[in-house]
Amino acid sequence: RTSVPGGMLTLGIPSFRRERRVIKAENDVLKEMGVKLRCGVEVGKDITIDELRKQGYKGFCVAIGAQNSAKLGIAGEDLKGVYGGVDFLRDVNLGNKVEIGKKVAVIGGGNVAMDVVRTAVRLGAEEAYIVYRRSEDEMPADKEEVAEAMAEGVKFCYLNAPVEITGTAAGKVNGLKVEIMELGEPDASGRRKPVPIEGAIEDLDVDTLIMALGQKLTPEGLDGIELTKKGTISADEQTFRTNIENVFAVGDATNKGAGIAIAAIGEGEKAAHVIDSFLKG
Repeated sequence: RTSVPGGMLTLGIPSFRRERRVIKAENDVLKEMGVKLRCGVEVGKDITIDELRKQGYKGFCVAIGAQNSAKLGIAGEDLKGVYGGVDFLRDVNLGNKVEIGKKVAVIGGGNVAMDVVRTAVRLGAEEAYIVYRRSEDEMPADKEEVAEAMAEGVKFCYLNAPVEITGTAAGKVNGLKVEIMELGEPDASGRRKPVPIEGAIEDLDVDTLIMALGQKLTPEGLDGIELTKKGTISADEQTFRTNIENVFAVGDATNKGAGIAIAAIGEGEKAAHVIDSFLKG
């Protein structure tokens, strides 16, 4: 539930990568076509799908994305100054004040991690680090994104696996303990698995730690909808149907989980044709 339309395009992508006027123009087109945008409404709390059915709606498309940050599962994640990557970007894009200090470390190696660390630089971070447990060659972020981050002064700590977040007596983060790794044999994904070097632990001083490890779905309010083992919505990849007859689902909320924005947009267009056919019988 947010106060502005546009989803992750508005709140999950920094303005230096996607100008807000472009998204606003798209929303304006939708409004001119007669689409009603109701922001700040939480399904399951403010309204339910059953209540919408009673109002006469006959088809539903769930396109809620994967809007929550995944956690690493190490000590210290609840300290003040520790953020999830998506949560951090959302706060910045909403104009909320985010205190980051001078030293910022971002855990992760994907495009979201690059967005996060480059945003931190723009907020005044004097030292910004990417902490990634594999090697540079195995980092999933686009090479262009990595090059741009490097050009902005971001330091990359490869083969560094976070093991503990440390903090002050007042509960504020002040450091990150990392285990130095080396590459072993390939794992199931085909990438060489990082294995720890015995006794090799280092400390990184930080004022803020941001975990950009991936995103996950929060399916509250979708009672009765079938989920996959990954916790995403189970939807047919061709028809976008869920286990509930007139409920369809698309994008990052379904099946494999978070991907790139244009893939979700493409699914939305295909689903619109399917739902139109469904409503016509």
